[in-house]
Amino acid sequence: MVHSLEQGVLPTAAYYGAWYYVPTAATNSGNWNLLHFQGADVADGTASHGLWDVSLANASDGTLHAVVYDFLRTRLLQTTGAVPVGAWVHLEVFLRRAADGTGQFTLRQDGQVVLDLAGLTTDDSRWGQWFVGNYATGLSPPSSTVYVDDVTIDLVSSGP
Repeated sequence: MVHSLEQGVLPTAAYYGAWYYVPTAATNSGNWNLLHFQGADVADGTASHGLWDVSLANASDGTLHAVVYDFLRTRLLQTTGAVPVGAWVHLEVFLRRAADGTGQFTLRQDGQVVLDLAGLTTDDSRWGQWFVGNYATGLSPPSSTVYVDDVTIDLVSSGP
């Protein structure tokens, strides 16, 4: 299930975070999305398009890792560090929205930087949505439970 948390004109720079608890492991052959950013040029959300996803993927050893999908460059980016099963983990994205090469996307896991991208277009839209939840396709077993708590948006005036 996915819940829309924030929509409208998103902040120029902010930290978007949530705590997650994955009680049991699953094998993921599709998408297991936890955070999703999308944009549009009009406030009604028509013609919206993806910007960034933070999802779970299985590593070759079976552990779960956060991966980031960059829709503007159509690329999947691996991160460092395993996402624990049976324990709470904090995922936080710093997003500096920019339609030019001054944007930044940084993912932290439990306070540690696991992916840092700077000097790039991060958002080519004027209006956006941020989704938080548990959206999955291709899981085995097919149903999953992921607990989400303490969802936050913290505004900042400079980088992380």
